[in-house]
Amino acid sequence: MKYIGLIIGLEENRAVVLTAESKVLGIKRSERMFLGQKVFFSHNDILTVKRRRINIYISAIAGVAALLLLVFSYMKFFYSSENLLFIDVDINPSIEFAIDGKSVVKDVRPINEDADALIQNLDLENIPLTEALKKYIDKAIKEGYLNANKDNSNYLLVSAALNPKSSDFKKSRVNTEKRLDSELENLKDNLHRVYGMKFNFDIVKVPEYYKEKSIEKNISLGKYMVYERIRAKGILITIEEIKSGNLYSLLKNNGLYPLNKTSINILPESTPAKVRETDTNYTVIPTPSVTTSTPFIMNTHVVSNTPQSKLTPEVTGKVRVTPDTYKTPAYNITPTFTLKPTQKIIPSYTPKEVDTAQYNFENSFQNFKTTYTTEFYNNSENAYAGSKSLKIQMKPGNDEYIANSNVDPSITHGTTIVFHVWIPETTEITAVEPFYQDAGWEWTGNWTLYSQITPNSWNTIKLKVLDDEKLPVRRIGVKIAAKDKRFSGDVFIDSISWN
Repeated sequence: MKYIGLIIGLEENRAVVLTAESKVLGIKRSERMFLGQKVFFSHNDILTVKRRRINIYISAIAGVAALLLLVFSYMKFFYSSENLLFIDVDINPSIEFAIDGKSVVKDVRPINEDADALIQNLDLENIPLTEALKKYIDKAIKEGYLNANKDNSNYLLVSAALNPKSSDFKKSRVNTEKRLDSELENLKDNLHRVYGMKFNFDIVKVPEYYKEKSIEKNISLGKYMVYERIRAKGILITIEEIKSGNLYSLLKNNGLYPLNKTSINILPESTPAKVRETDTNYTVIPTPSVTTSTPFIMNTHVVSNTPQSKLTPEVTGKVRVTPDTYKTPAYNITPTFTLKPTQKIIPSYTPKEVDTAQYNFENSFQNFKTTYTTEFYNNSENAYAGSKSLKIQMKPGNDEYIANSNVDPSITHGTTIVFHVWIPETTEITAVEPFYQDAGWEWTGNWTLYSQITPNSWNTIKLKVLDDEKLPVRRIGVKIAAKDKRFSGDVFIDSISWN
C-alpha cells in the first residue's frame, strides 16, 4: 500500500509525517528531506514512534491544517480520472505534468527541490503542454540548468506514461495508447524545431505501472527507467545515486547514452504487420513500434531445475521491486546458437485431444497481445494441449510481454494460475516470468531463470494469487527477458488455466 504524507518533523534517523488519514507516523529519513515536503512512502518505510514522541508533534498539526487540506486535495486531483497522461521532464531538476485528453496541463508536480524553485512565478497550468514545456525549458536555460556548451548540462529527457485510473484509459487502452503516441510525436517535432540545434534530448514511453514505482521511490518516470536499465545490466546502484546523480553522467558512465543507440529512445512510428505465406489460420494484429523500458523483477520463486519435472512449486511470496540495490548474476560467455530456418519444433510429449484451459488459443488470441512483436499467430505446429498455441516471433531490441488486459473474473484470492511456455535452446534468453497485476496494477510474478527450465520443451510454471491482493486481477501474461535484448526467434504460450 502507498501512503501520502507531509513532513512535520525531522529527527536524526527519522522523519515524522502526517498522513491523509490524520495519522502521525515515523518513516525512514533521507538526506534530501525537508520540513513541509510532500512524500510518498510504503509500509516498509514506516518506523516505530513512541507515543510520547508523537505528542510533541500534535500541536504542530493545527498550524498546518490549511496546508494539509491543500496538499491532499491537490494529490487527489493530480491522480484523478480526468488526467490522461503523465509527462515527466528531467534536466536535473525533475518535474511532472498531468495532462488531460486535450493535451492541456491540468497540474504540475515538482519532484525535487530544484524543480520546486525553478517553477516559482511560472504559470504552467491550463495551457497546452508544448507551451508549458517551452516555458519550463526556457527558465531552466536562464537559471543555468541547461547549457548548450557543457556536455553534462545540455541533455533533456522526457518520459511519458498513461494514467491507468483515467476514465479514457478504462474505456479503451488502444485509443489512449494512440493518443499518447501522437502526443510524443508532437513533442518531438516541437523540441526539434525550437531546441534541436542546441540540446540533446530523448523522448521515451514507459509502462503505466512505472508510475507507482516512481512514486514509491520519489523520482521521475525517466529516472526510474534509468535505474531499472542500469540494474538490468548487472551494475550495483542505489536509488539515492540515481536521485542525486547527473542524468547525462549516469547514462554515459553506464553505457546507456545515447538512449537511441540502446533501444530506449521511443519516438513512435508505424510498423506494418508481416504475414508469412506458409502460416495459416491466424490473424496478424500490428502494434505500434514503440520501444519502452521494462521492469527487472527479482526475488521470486523459481521452477525446479530437474529436467524431468514439468511442475514447479507454487509461488507464495510477492515480487518486490523496492530494494535500492540489486546485482544480477554474471552471464557465462558461450558461443551464439542460431536456430536453422528449417528446424522443426517438436513437442516433448503427445498433445491432449482437447484443451479445456480458460486460455487455450484454439480459435483466437483470446484478447492476448504482445508489446513489441508485430508477428504472432494461432499456430498448429507446436501445442501443449489441443491443436493450437500462441506463437510469438520475437525480434532483437526488446524484452517481450504477452499479456491479456481483459482478464477472466473467476480469478480470485488463492487461485493458482498455471502457465505453459516453450522456449528454444539459445544463449540469449535469460528468464521467463509469468505474472499478474492486481486492481492497483501491483505486479506479482514468478521470475524463472533460463537455466532452470528445459529448452525445446514445454515448461509448466505456477503462480498463486495472494490473499492480500486487490481484486479484480487487471492483467495476466508472460514476460520473456533477453540478455541485452538481443534474442530473435520463436516462443510459444499455451493452455493457461486455473481451478
